[in-house]
Amino acid sequence: MLLAELEAGGSSASPGNLKMVDEEEEEDASSSSSSGGTSTRPKDPEKSATGDVTQTGGSSSESSTLAKAETAAVQRSKLLVLFVLTLAAIGISVATYIFVRAAETQEFEDKFHDYALEMESLIHDEARNSLLTMNNFAMGITSESLSRHVTWPFMTIPHLEVRGTRLNELSHNLMMSFSPLVAQDEREDWEVYTQDMQGWIQEGLDYDTEWITANRRSRRQLLDTNISSTIHRGSLDSAKQDPNPARFPEEGPGPYLPVWQLVPAPHNPSVVNYNLLSHEIFERLYHFVNQTKSPIVSEVFDLEFLYGGSIHEDPTHPFSVLMQPIFEDFEKDSRLVGVLTAVLPWDHYLENILPKGVNVIVVVMEDTCGDSMTYAITGPEAEFIGYGDYHDPKYDDMQASTLFSQLPHNFSSEYEYCEYSLYFYPTESLEQEYRSMHPILYAGLVFFVFIVTAVVFCMYDLYVTTRQNKVMLAAAKSNAVVASLFPKNVRKALLAEAEEQILANQKLGFKPHAFKLGAAPKSELKNFLEDGLTNAAGVAFETKPIADLFPSTTVM
Repeated sequence: MLLAELEAGGSSASPGNLKMVDEEEEEDASSSSSSGGTSTRPKDPEKSATGDVTQTGGSSSESSTLAKAETAAVQRSKLLVLFVLTLAAIGISVATYIFVRAAETQEFEDKFHDYALEMESLIHDEARNSLLTMNNFAMGITSESLSRHVTWPFMTIPHLEVRGTRLNELSHNLMMSFSPLVAQDEREDWEVYTQDMQGWIQEGLDYDTEWITANRRSRRQLLDTNISSTIHRGSLDSAKQDPNPARFPEEGPGPYLPVWQLVPAPHNPSVVNYNLLSHEIFERLYHFVNQTKSPIVSEVFDLEFLYGGSIHEDPTHPFSVLMQPIFEDFEKDSRLVGVLTAVLPWDHYLENILPKGVNVIVVVMEDTCGDSMTYAITGPEAEFIGYGDYHDPKYDDMQASTLFSQLPHNFSSEYEYCEYSLYFYPTESLEQEYRSMHPILYAGLVFFVFIVTAVVFCMYDLYVTTRQNKVMLAAAKSNAVVASLFPKNVRKALLAEAEEQILANQKLGFKPHAFKLGAAPKSELKNFLEDGLTNAAGVAFETKPIADLFPSTTVM
């Protein structure tokens, strides 16, 4: 019966458990012997049962203490597992968030650098195109003068309004002017020449549909505001409001660099014959070009005086001048005979360099003359932010830079020049295009998986604990019954037999019966009634008898 109960206990019935029961009985025996006298078998079975139960009281207290300690250790191990699961959940969730966030950051940085490379390429192309176009136009003027056997400086470019307009479109110039170099001994002849040849102004205005619509004046009416009869250094700032500003004849020894032809044609011709060498910046550019034989770009400065009323642009936006030399012929050591000056609107150079839909990228332009300016590029549009550097410092480590143009570097140390560098920076709005909720969602999903795992662990632990309590309760009841019905030696023999049977079953690979209260006795009874006590070999019992042989007995 005990074996059936132990087998019914499932995995809880083990040799270790049986040894614990045996050890408790030995403790009972030692406890009774230490209390004095020899142990005698009680006459009354009920009292015997009661006495046996009482004998196990001391060991029960020790077992209870041991059980509590083991239970506390198990609880600590459970808490440790939950703590480790919690740390793993937090750690892996944070790692997931960092990983996904880093992937988004990498995508953002890669895309920005792709945009920066694209912008650099387009800006270089535009700058190269502008320089080549201006150089080709200057060579065309040289070719024209050679074919016509022109004596410099007496050169007027034919059909400039048509050719120059196309030049400005290709080079993104706001305007372009032609200025021959006039020596002092050529000054009087030049001044007469310009009075005779100023008809190019009316031809240019006739080509200017905007001027025709706004004025509809005759040539005679235009000439009421005649060009200056002498090379001058007049106060051109007043020409913005006064069509006949004060003009002061140039008194210097020469050479002179008078403004001659302009595209678009000036609405106010007072700028014609203005000596560019009387302006500090133009004088420095001329000396640089004359020495290096190379084009040069100026710093940013106000050029409204040069427009002659034909250009209506925001003067607060940055503009520079590209000065292109014109030579007398195509020989290597040819003499400089004039210059082309093109007004460069930096806004136009930064337009249409990004596809539509791209968020803001900041471009900071700095020159070696100490100026800086900031633009915000949004798709094909360029917005001037202001003079100075206004990029977000947190994107300093993502800076991309390039030169505006690779001009020939045979520069002279005697004359200052301005070389432009462009610095590209991303912005918060561009970064937000590559930010999403994915890091939080993925991290939350990982954390949720760990929470579910912890909940399943707790549910499984609750189930195992409940089952273990039921098994231990059944084992305790079986032990109490055996202790009350059998003497010590019988109990010991029964436990040893059960232990041997369990070990034998484990070696043979038999699994213990599932634990079902009340099922094992009925099953054993059914097997007994059907099969009897004998096995296949006709042997009723395979184990040794548990009763002791007493040849002589004294009955008290």
